[in-house]
This record gives sequence, C-alpha cells and structure tokens, in this order.
Amino acid sequence: MSSYINVPALKFKQDEIDSRRAKLLQVFVPFQDGVIKRLEQFAEEAAKCGLRDVKPCEKKDADEFVEISLMLNGLDIVMIATNDVAAIESSTKPLLASKILIYPGDSADNEPQGEMVVQESDGEAYICQMNWLENEGDDKSRIAIEHIRSIEDAEEAGRKTASALIKAFYGFMFYWQARPTFGAMTSRTTEKKRPLGFYIKKGNDEQLTSE
Repeated sequence: MSSYINVPALKFKQDEIDSRRAKLLQVFVPFQDGVIKRLEQFAEEAAKCGLRDVKPCEKKDADEFVEISLMLNGLDIVMIATNDVAAIESSTKPLLASKILIYPGDSADNEPQGEMVVQESDGEAYICQMNWLENEGDDKSRIAIEHIRSIEDAEEAGRKTASALIKAFYGFMFYWQARPTFGAMTSRTTEKKRPLGFYIKKGNDEQLTSE
C-alpha cells in the first residue's frame, strides 16, 4: 500500500465544500427569517381575532444558534436554528443541508419531533421541506416541500413552510383515551395544558398528551 497522499487534491475538495456551504447559508438565513416572520405574523393575527392557546414568538439569539419559543393550538414548541451544515444521504451523492429542529419544549433530553430542512438538490438549486420525525428510526413524514431557485425566493419559501407547520398543528384532533387512568383524570400537573385523558390524533398516529 502506497503512503502517498495527494494533499492538493484534498485542499481542492475542502475548498469545494466550503464554497457549497457558503452558498447554502446564503439561502438558509433568509429562509429562517421567513419562518420567524410568518410565525410572528400568525401570533399577531391570532391575538387580534381572539384565537385561544397561541403565544407570540420569543426569540433568543446566541452565538451559535437561534432559539424560537411559541405556542400553537395549546402546544409548546421550541425551534432551534443553527448555521451548522452537514451532509445527508441521497440516491446519487451526499448533499449538504441545514436544519431548523422542532422540539416539544426545552428540556435537555427532548428529541425533535419535526424539522425544516434546506438542502442542495440535483435537479433544482435548493429544496426546503417540512418533516415530522417518527418515534423510532429515521422514518419521516413529509408535510411540505418548496423549491428555491434563487436567494430572493428563500424568505417566501420560509413563510410557506411556517404556514404548513401552523396548518399541521391546527389539523390535530383530540380524542378520548379508551381507558384514562385515575391519575390522569385527577392530576392537574400536566405540562401541555390539554383536557386530561385526551389523545392527539395526527394522521394515523396517536400520541398521548397527558398522563
């Protein structure tokens, strides 16, 4: 086995990835701005018309990430956006992507339940999509997809993706558990402030909202 390493080739590859990363962030930053602006607009509209169980966005800027906290349909959401760029698998070659991750609260152990992704694409300049993350494995349920053909399109794509998130949260139905426990019916400590003993039904999946 040869010990030769083509260092100039490695440098060329590194520069190529750095260039792709910079171009992706030029799209991701206005996309992120569009998401936040649409959520803020919705909260203002909700307050004006008296829609219950909505809280306005609280935005915290840190050195390496942005944290957006809000409530939709009585459910607390914390969204984390960073300038991190990493590769995702594709049918042809690894593509670079940035994400906004959607958490059910700010507990350190919480895992994301959804994601907004801006990624490179073979056919279009960039693709953004909104996915639910399933409980196990890497399975995802896509609820929205937009094509971004220029930097000028990125903010509007963010607004549309945020609208898809809002519609998804207001597409939930609440169902009685078949056998709610005595503790669930008598406890008043539930964090999600939903009627005790109810399930959220999301598509074909059911998730317990209080125990």
